[in-house]
Amino acid sequence: MSHRMHSSNRIVIVGGGISGLSIAVRLAQAGLPVTVLEASRLGMGASTRNQGWLYSGAWFAPEQPELARMCYESHQQTLGFCPECLEPNSGRMVYLITDAQTDGNRWTSAWEATEIPYDDLTPAELFERFPELAISQARQAFELPDRAMRVDVLLRRLAEAAEKAGAEIRSETFVEELIHQEGSVQGVRTGRRETLFARLVILAGNAKGGALFPGFGVETVGEQSDVALVVLKTHLVAVRPEISRWPLCVVDADGFNHVPHSPNSVFGSNRWLPVRHGEDEQQMPSELVHLWEKINRFFPDVHREDHSVIEWAGNTVQAMHVDQIEPGRAPLPTVVDHECENPGVKNLLSVFPGRASLWPHLAEQTQQLVLQKLEATQPVIAKPPWGSLAVPPSGRGVV
Repeated sequence: MSHRMHSSNRIVIVGGGISGLSIAVRLAQAGLPVTVLEASRLGMGASTRNQGWLYSGAWFAPEQPELARMCYESHQQTLGFCPECLEPNSGRMVYLITDAQTDGNRWTSAWEATEIPYDDLTPAELFERFPELAISQARQAFELPDRAMRVDVLLRRLAEAAEKAGAEIRSETFVEELIHQEGSVQGVRTGRRETLFARLVILAGNAKGGALFPGFGVETVGEQSDVALVVLKTHLVAVRPEISRWPLCVVDADGFNHVPHSPNSVFGSNRWLPVRHGEDEQQMPSELVHLWEKINRFFPDVHREDHSVIEWAGNTVQAMHVDQIEPGRAPLPTVVDHECENPGVKNLLSVFPGRASLWPHLAEQTQQLVLQKLEATQPVIAKPPWGSLAVPPSGRGVV
């Protein structure tokens, strides 16, 4: 480590969402002093503004089998660690194929290859789950392990695990700026004008965290980076009362989906649009029209005037490597060491989960890199409280 005017063994994590808290657990378990700083209440940003969809990996399997396997392992780890985070009385997700031109075998073959279990659904079973669905739109239907997840419950469980491991968590602590000196981050300064010196700072604020390091991801003439930041926006609609207790994904309609969070039904899609910066949460009327067209196509009896409706836009940031496919299609968890960027900044990491449900993999990646950077020698590091699960053998109908 470089010479510093002020020294501290502390590791500061900026962002108290799923990513920041799970990383805090693993670093504290390795015997490192960790402080998590959250500007508002835990998970107030991207973690609680997302749809609460616990991915099985089925959506990614045809194009990204390794990502699908990663999702399914994270799915199993989440269920083992915090089974109470599942939405009560909600079933497994129905994947629907509606277009005669869509090759259903491509999807089922991909699920089998990635060992993600699935079951065929009959029209009667589909109607039982979705009595308001326009059944004429369905050509094939399957049931997969994706679930509706209560993110707030998972956040509380992660916070408990972090504090049990020895991490300090401070909510309502806004980080105003990074403290720089000679190309090295020395710590952070909070909105209360408190200075916290740190051995390492980890930005885990996703779309919000970029404001502390605005130069990252901006192309400069004569400089190259292995990673490009892409800010993506999607739109969501919540209607009350709830339409169905079963989640739904239509694979050949922009991934149009329904995720139940009683007493609401939350509708969205896997349609992500690039925007300029993470602070842009303004709704785009054309995108809401597009989403409502999908809602009315599949649920013709659902109308704005008949329900209590909430509409919003949610942002995420992906750190895209040069060999990755289009943004939104391969959201891999990524840890960026800014010392390896150009220009390099020491003692600073940025982390990006890809999708919130990939948090166990992001936590492991971050712990490994931190221990490597700090040259920490830990003969035995405790296993994560969510376990080190391998993807179980395939078997249709098994969850």
